[in-house]
Amino acid sequence: MPKSEQRSISFAQVLTEEYRTLRENTEWAADTEQDLLRKMHDREAPLSALCISGGGIRSATFALGAIQAFAEKGILADFDYLSTVSGGGYIGGWLSAWKQREQGLNKIIPKLKPTAPAPDPGTVDPVQHLREYNSYLTPKLGLLSTDTWTLAATIGRNMLLNWLVLVPILMFGLMIPRLVLALARLGVTFQAFYGDAITQYADTVVVDAIPVVGGFLFAMGIFNAMRYLPGVGNKDHSEFDFVKYVLIPFLSAAATFIAFDSWYYSNDAGYATSLPEFRYVLLWITSSGAVGWIAYLLIGGKTIWRRPKLIVGLTAVLLLTCLSTASCAWLLTAKVYQDATWPTYITVAAPLLLAAFMLAVTLVVGLTSNILLDEDREWLSRAAAWILVCIVSWVSLSLLVLLAPAWVMGFPKWFRTLLATGGAAGGWVSALGGLSSKTKAQKGAAPPQMSTSGLVLDLAAKLAAPIFLAVFLTGLVILTNWLLSVSGLTNERWNKHLAILENTRVEAILLLSFVFFGFA
Repeated sequence: MPKSEQRSISFAQVLTEEYRTLRENTEWAADTEQDLLRKMHDREAPLSALCISGGGIRSATFALGAIQAFAEKGILADFDYLSTVSGGGYIGGWLSAWKQREQGLNKIIPKLKPTAPAPDPGTVDPVQHLREYNSYLTPKLGLLSTDTWTLAATIGRNMLLNWLVLVPILMFGLMIPRLVLALARLGVTFQAFYGDAITQYADTVVVDAIPVVGGFLFAMGIFNAMRYLPGVGNKDHSEFDFVKYVLIPFLSAAATFIAFDSWYYSNDAGYATSLPEFRYVLLWITSSGAVGWIAYLLIGGKTIWRRPKLIVGLTAVLLLTCLSTASCAWLLTAKVYQDATWPTYITVAAPLLLAAFMLAVTLVVGLTSNILLDEDREWLSRAAAWILVCIVSWVSLSLLVLLAPAWVMGFPKWFRTLLATGGAAGGWVSALGGLSSKTKAQKGAAPPQMSTSGLVLDLAAKLAAPIFLAVFLTGLVILTNWLLSVSGLTNERWNKHLAILENTRVEAILLLSFVFFGFA
């Protein structure tokens, strides 16, 4: 067509013509899209669409049943649009092609109904044909079929590619307890690994710098906790704000205390040989808490000055909290940690210190019933829940990385084989439980008709998953030992787990961690 005869049409005109096709008796037009949409919404029969999601042959099979149900209810022809993706496109293409061949949806709806009569002899039943040939990825099954081996190769390739990403990421995460242990042992490895040139500065760093950093972090946690506490500061905040400004400072303060304890008490470092006295620990924690509280009163406590009873009560409670935390911290350091091995120390030191702080918070809740509000107690309970999550997560991770491999190495060979077999069986049972129709698909009470075998399989599937995960992650930790040994990053044999933990330098751990992360 010559350009002189071409004319442009608006998008509203395009939509109008489309709507006229869908609603054949529509004679009106619209100048703008808004006018068209307003007129469409005023109609008694709104536009509708049948949308079929993806999910491979499972989606297609499910959608076939839904389409047959719509046909039986007489509403399949009421849809104006058909939208599909992936496996939904498989069933959508089949439906559209059948409709086109039969020249109309009304011709195939009777054949779609589950109660439809059998087709005439010599003709094809499209629904039955679809069900018989729904394995479109493997049309011909069999040991010698290339379709079967193509599917096996595809699944194997995809699993390998996924594991090549997931396994290094998991191994990267499992390096964290090793790194913490190596850092905690710097007190006994400074001189052995790094010489006298650097140990002369260790006394200043440990005795002066670390307490200042730890005290600042603890004060920051107290300051922000007072800001966010509903009955005190009542500052709007999200859960992420709490984690960033309250939880992380408290966790970091606990970490610096553990670093101070492990470095200060290490009598092989050449710069300290005795534990700090209780009065110094009490002064450290109490001064830090007081700095945080006073900073809040001066900076953010404009409204709280009109409530002297609350100020006095919270001051007394804060002092009691610091006393309780300092007492528990010193007792743990002086009595509990001294006889612990390094893996045990790293596993329980920080969690016990956090548990001591939680005990202090519990005392606060009990002693402030006339001062704090119900919202404050709920907020403190939520904060304690976050700390408890951190405790459980760290203990679980440290057990898997620092303690479990040593236990496994100490077992007889037949028991290690049995353990590996049990882990593999756990993965198989988990998959079987997920595929079985006898297990529950969602949380809640067991279905009334659930059989005893179904209950047993459901329980086995729930127990098998953590067993498989524990055995699998422990295997990755042992694999990391082997990599450290064969690469020369440590001089210890791979099956000497405790020796590898204690005699691997920080630089080696960081290097292998970066390799894991970079490979993933």
